[in-house]
Amino acid sequence: MPPAVQQERAVCSVQAAAQYQLDPLILLAVASNENGRPGQWVRNKNGTHDVGAMQLNTAYLATLAKYGITPQDAARPGCYSYFLAAWRIKRHIVRDRGDLWTRVANYHSYTPRFNSRYRQKLIRHAEMWRNWFQAHGIQTANLPNSTVPTQAVAAERNRPIRHEPVRRQERRPSLQPATVVRERTATARYTDPRTTSSVVWRSSNPIVK
Repeated sequence: MPPAVQQERAVCSVQAAAQYQLDPLILLAVASNENGRPGQWVRNKNGTHDVGAMQLNTAYLATLAKYGITPQDAARPGCYSYFLAAWRIKRHIVRDRGDLWTRVANYHSYTPRFNSRYRQKLIRHAEMWRNWFQAHGIQTANLPNSTVPTQAVAAERNRPIRHEPVRRQERRPSLQPATVVRERTATARYTDPRTTSSVVWRSSNPIVK
């Protein structure tokens, strides 16, 4: 993966995960599985398309039209498609059954055999990103790789869920390249043990106010 793509994926996933109270490794794993690009439209056999960086399906996006959200919004550059994906993943975790990764894999399919394959890839990608963060001195939570639907699901379910997706006018997608900045903050989640400063991920045109 080109460094710029990897960096933007990290920036957008962390921002969107923060908005919907998800562990960023979950969203990063889905983003890596989907491996989409801004402006990308992939045609499926059933005539639908998977759109943008998070490969959101046009049939699903049609259900968001009442919020003023279009497939073109999901296809644009920037972090907006990650916010839409995070909203959807949060709903799967809160409403669906099974262990954490099975619920997250419902983003791809409810069909058991397709879900199982996707789930295994999610676990591998989450571990890959955990290693990437650790290589950069960033601490992350320990996500489960087992099928036990206990504390991990409870922790994600107990966090608040927004009933509507973030509308495009609320979260304008950034057209600028993603950058990483460091600053001191009270947040303890991504603390660099070597400097005691936290790592704050933003785009050069910040989305999170």
